[in-house]
Amino acid sequence: MTRRRMGLRGMWTACLAFVVLFVVYLGISAVTILVIALDSKGTVDPFFAAQIAWLFVMLAQGTGVTFSGVLIGVPALLLLVFNVAVVAAIVRRHTPSWTSFFSGVLVWLVVFLIASARSGLHLSDNLALVGLKACVIFSVGYLLGSLPHLIEKTRQWLASFASSDALFVLHEAMIVLKGLSIAFGIESLVVVIMWFGLNHDAMGSVFSMTNMPVGSRIITTVLSLFWLPNLCVWGLSWLFGAGFAIGDLGTFTLWSGTARDLPPVPLFGIFPQAVVSDGARMTLLLLPMVTGFCIGFAELARARGFNYFNLSVSATVHRWQQKLPVGLVRLLSKKSDSSSTTPSAWSSARDSGRRSATGQTSENEPMDKQHIIRLIVVKAAYPLVAFCIAGAAFVFVCAAAFWLSNGSLGTGNLASVGVSISASTQATARPAFSGLLIAWVIALVIFCAITIFKEYKKREKPKVSLSDDDLVPLDEIKVREDIPGASNPSDANTPVAPPSPPRARRSSSGR
Repeated sequence: MTRRRMGLRGMWTACLAFVVLFVVYLGISAVTILVIALDSKGTVDPFFAAQIAWLFVMLAQGTGVTFSGVLIGVPALLLLVFNVAVVAAIVRRHTPSWTSFFSGVLVWLVVFLIASARSGLHLSDNLALVGLKACVIFSVGYLLGSLPHLIEKTRQWLASFASSDALFVLHEAMIVLKGLSIAFGIESLVVVIMWFGLNHDAMGSVFSMTNMPVGSRIITTVLSLFWLPNLCVWGLSWLFGAGFAIGDLGTFTLWSGTARDLPPVPLFGIFPQAVVSDGARMTLLLLPMVTGFCIGFAELARARGFNYFNLSVSATVHRWQQKLPVGLVRLLSKKSDSSSTTPSAWSSARDSGRRSATGQTSENEPMDKQHIIRLIVVKAAYPLVAFCIAGAAFVFVCAAAFWLSNGSLGTGNLASVGVSISASTQATARPAFSGLLIAWVIALVIFCAITIFKEYKKREKPKVSLSDDDLVPLDEIKVREDIPGASNPSDANTPVAPPSPPRARRSSSGR
């Protein structure tokens, strides 16, 4: 494909993504205005629907908008995820390239700047910052859309200088990171659902204070779901002890739940109260450590992971070899064969498999010193390095999530709404990493105990010795050698002695 076609493909991607997003937001805004018009028995202004649609676009990229005299500066993370997903879905339909990326970013930037200048909204950011945020949104979506292609290229690039063991450790670290993110995401969603179940009456009271009709209540509740990921992130910080704040007017932690003169926002009615029981607070504070322990121990014991409680060196690494493409496996196998001074775990596993196939080693025989060292490296060092990589990456994931969820609802007392990034990250990532280390220590102790017990059993097995009854006289052995077809049954590879000539047998019998 030529550069011109790749550039046109990137421009088409940006235009199509923008049209899809604006049409979806225009439909949501039209339904919102229609419901409000039916409740108030008024008329619908189509230009007002387009303005609200662009309001959703701005909130999706974190740009604050002053609407009806109220500053809405808290980014709607659900809309942000939707924007990135649309761009990624369109990019995934063709092969990505740098030319299409730069052309798409340029078109996306120009369209956003023109639409922002013509929208008629009072934005909290200038056009330069609006354009920068728009470019970041498109870049993240393009990166996620080209992720399968990038992963394959990255694997081949790493294979040129990194060993197969490093690729295996990096892969398992990403699996641990994914498990931690999913587990904490589920816990945060459960917390928000519990908030709504316990405090939905307070949310109804806020609706009653504003004299909002039934249709407007429903559409307001539906639109509040755009900020559901923000609530989940705040709930995670509250669950682990850091808490969150609504400016200077409200602070919500496990120990306090005070608020005064909050704006009449129905979503604020579900915010929690303080936890009274000390035991319940201690349980909640230990939850991230328990989660990290469960994820780490599950990855250690997983058959397709580290397969920790299998005492074979090859059982762990050969499963990773089966997941790689055929070309990359051949490349890594050639590299392992060419390495003579520091053999990798694949070569050691292959050598142990060859020795067991030829009968040189057996599972019933005690392991030698070299085999024990390789086993300790694979079973102890690899999980520890993978957990350290996953813990460091999880710190950045938590910090990014807490930073994206923050915003403002005005100036003065409501200038800062959300969580403390440093305190929330420490309350979440540090106990999770501690749980991973505890799982590694406990699993290592169990593994060493099992290994020592099995080695002790192997070395304590009695050796088989011949008794006097099993000894065969020398005369009988000579007679068996003279008989045609007779051979030693214990040695299948020994050729049978040919029979002596008939003349020799007659002379012997004559004498």
